[in-house]
Amino acid sequence: VTKPLQEYLGLPLDKIRKQHQVAYLLPKPLYVLYVQADAYREACDTLMLVSVSGDEEEARLLKNTKNEEKIVEESDSDQEDNSERDKRHHRKLSRSDRLEERKKRLLLRHPLTVHITIKLKDGNSVQLSFHYLVNLHVVTVKTRLNLENTVHGSSALDLIAPSKLLSGLFAHDLGLDSPNVANNYQLQHLGLNCFSSYISELGVPYIWVQRVAGLDFMGARTAEIMDGKSDSVEPKTSVSQASVESVMRAVRQRLKARIALCKQVQALENGSVVLPHNQRSLFPCKSSSSLSGWQRLTWEEYQAYPHTQPFVREEVVGRGDIFYSMVVSRGTAKLLVLLAVKCDYPCTPSVYCLHLNWNGEHHAGNNDAVRDMEREMNVYWMELVKDLGHGWGSSLLVAQMNKLMSCLDLYLEAAGTTGIAPAEFSRERIFFKPVRGRNRCRPYKFLHVSGGIFTQR
Repeated sequence: VTKPLQEYLGLPLDKIRKQHQVAYLLPKPLYVLYVQADAYREACDTLMLVSVSGDEEEARLLKNTKNEEKIVEESDSDQEDNSERDKRHHRKLSRSDRLEERKKRLLLRHPLTVHITIKLKDGNSVQLSFHYLVNLHVVTVKTRLNLENTVHGSSALDLIAPSKLLSGLFAHDLGLDSPNVANNYQLQHLGLNCFSSYISELGVPYIWVQRVAGLDFMGARTAEIMDGKSDSVEPKTSVSQASVESVMRAVRQRLKARIALCKQVQALENGSVVLPHNQRSLFPCKSSSSLSGWQRLTWEEYQAYPHTQPFVREEVVGRGDIFYSMVVSRGTAKLLVLLAVKCDYPCTPSVYCLHLNWNGEHHAGNNDAVRDMEREMNVYWMELVKDLGHGWGSSLLVAQMNKLMSCLDLYLEAAGTTGIAPAEFSRERIFFKPVRGRNRCRPYKFLHVSGGIFTQR
């Protein structure tokens, strides 16, 4: 009777009541998540949606079952136990069929899912779908992006892949394995692969996902978890309350940053290095160098380059980073750029590794000028965005590529001026000294003086 009035007032009370009724069928961790996330939405975030979906009837049956079925242990006695049961069946299950059945039971997901949608003011949004694994006692998340504009280019598309969008949302949390250490033993006991083999099917078990659901495996006693006592890690409201706000803020910030990075990579993949108007004063001279060959690299491909080894050894870069290669060229000079973009870009700066092919092979290990060029990119990057205020990350990568092209121009022009190398390139930039000091430093630093000059640091 009151439904028309509810719709007129914008108060979907029936819908809310229905959602709350369904929420009572959720397993404890998802129920804690639903309650805390919905409370945060109501109090602090009007651009956030929280809902529950799934098979209610199946969830009701599962909830009414007091004791969940335990996974039958694989042992020598297993065949004897099954032989008695098989006598009552016309067809005896094969060993592979029994293993497949146990696998399904072990990896069983609860029939209900909690969805949290986080929207941006520009219309872009990300939906987080949280699942509870009934017998592994962990929560996983699957991600789906809804973008206003279509993204083109393989490298740019890879950045917003749902499986990678939230990787490293918090330090060292890549979601590559289950935070419940008992799961490794449960899987091994049935001869199954490690948890990471099933992530695409089950979702990603990030540590922050456990915490927003009230689970704290790090705080639980390891011995109890390894004994498989599921009740040793009960969801706690206090754990969820302490995590929900920071996680939702981090997800929204990651979405903004990744979309901005995606736009820059999409432009660079097409060879475009056009800067926003408010940054063009940093590069008064148009670069004579050009960018080409932008492509995605795997962690294994990145490691295979000899000159990346110092970064790998010192753990400056790691498997969780996003790797690219490209070539900056001018005439016969070819500068191979190996770029490691941190997953929390732009909070942590990207790492540049350079290798110049011009009158020999030059890199940071055998050429101080190339080492200084790397330092310009990896250390002094903040100079490119320090006056931009909020939102500086939206153009940082393009600004760095302009800086790198400028550095290559200066390297080549200074080399020709000093006679270090043949004068192949005409001098187009203003600098007082082409080299300075024992290390013969190049004038990579830009000063806003008399229209702009370059000098050594």
